[in-house]
Amino acid sequence: MPALLFIACLTQLPGNELEPLPTALAKVVPGVRFDDVPLRRAVNRVADANGAAVMFVRGVDPTTPVSLDEADLTAAEALADVVGQGNAAAVALGGAVYVAPPAVCANALKIAAERREELGPTRGVRREPRERALAEQNVVWGDLTPPRAILDDVAAQFGLAVENADAVPHDLWPAGRLPAADAPAALAAILAPFNLTFVWSDDRTGVTIEPLADGFSPDPAPPLTAFAARLPGDGAAMGEGGGVPLDRRTFTLAVEGASVRRIMEAVNGVRFEYDPRALGGEEGGLETRVSIDVTDADADTFFTALFEPAGIAFRWEGTTVTLEPAS
Repeated sequence: MPALLFIACLTQLPGNELEPLPTALAKVVPGVRFDDVPLRRAVNRVADANGAAVMFVRGVDPTTPVSLDEADLTAAEALADVVGQGNAAAVALGGAVYVAPPAVCANALKIAAERREELGPTRGVRREPRERALAEQNVVWGDLTPPRAILDDVAAQFGLAVENADAVPHDLWPAGRLPAADAPAALAAILAPFNLTFVWSDDRTGVTIEPLADGFSPDPAPPLTAFAARLPGDGAAMGEGGGVPLDRRTFTLAVEGASVRRIMEAVNGVRFEYDPRALGGEEGGLETRVSIDVTDADADTFFTALFEPAGIAFRWEGTTVTLEPAS
C-alpha cells in the first residue's frame, strides 16, 4: 500500500489559504518523505502544505508512483523532483504551479507572453479592454470539468467574446485553480495542452481560437525553482516578524537531520536577529543538523529543542528572537 509521510512543515497554512506563488515556492520543507505515492497526490500535498495552487492538465499520468526522502528542500525543489519523476514539468503560470508535459509548459509560457505583449498601448484601441484583460482573476473549477467549460468561465470573467470555441476538444480535467491570472495566462493554460493558441480581436474585446502555427518552437521552460522568491541569505537578521506574538503560538515539528538555518527559514512571522560571524562556521552554529519531535510546543520548548544542540542561546519578545552563542 502506498505510504505518505510528511515530516512537519512549519509553513503549513489553514484551509485553502494561498500565498503569493514566489513566496510559497521558496518555503522550506524541513523534511518530506513518501514512497510510491501517486504523482497528483504527492504534488497536491506539497503544494497545499506551502500555500500554492496547482493546475494539472492532460498529457500527464497522475497515477505515476513517485518517491522522495529528503530534508531541507524548498517547495519548488520538492515539486520539481516529484514532477520530473512523472516525466512532466512544472512552471509558474498566473499564480499556480502548472503541471504538464514539458513542451506544453513551454508553449503556455510563450503564448501568454506574446499575447500579453499585444495588450500594450496600441493606436485605435481603447485602454479599458486592454486593462480588463490584464486584470488578475481567480479561476476555480471542480473535478471532471470539461476545459471548454473552464474556457467559458474565463471568457465571462474577462468579458471576452470567443470565436471557434469548438476547437477545444472534449476532455475532463481534475479540480484545480488558477489564481492571480490575467487573460493571456488563463487562456494559454487551457489551450496549450491541445496545441491551440488564440489571437485578439482588433479592439481586444474578443479572441479567436486557432491551432499553433507550424514551427512554433519556444525555448525550454525554465525550472520551477526559477520562479521562487529568493530565500534569506547570511546577514544580521532573517525573517520579517509581524506574525502572532510568540507567547500565543505553538509549534509542531518532527524532523531528522535538518540544519538549524533551514528550520529557521521555515518559521513564518518571526524575525531572528544575530551576529552571523558569531553563529557561522561549517560545523556548528546555524549549520548544525538537529532532530526535533515536538507537538503543540510553546515557544521556549520549541526554540530550546532547535537551538540548544547547536550551542545557541536565545531570548524572545513579541515576534523577534535574538540569538547569541551559549556561554
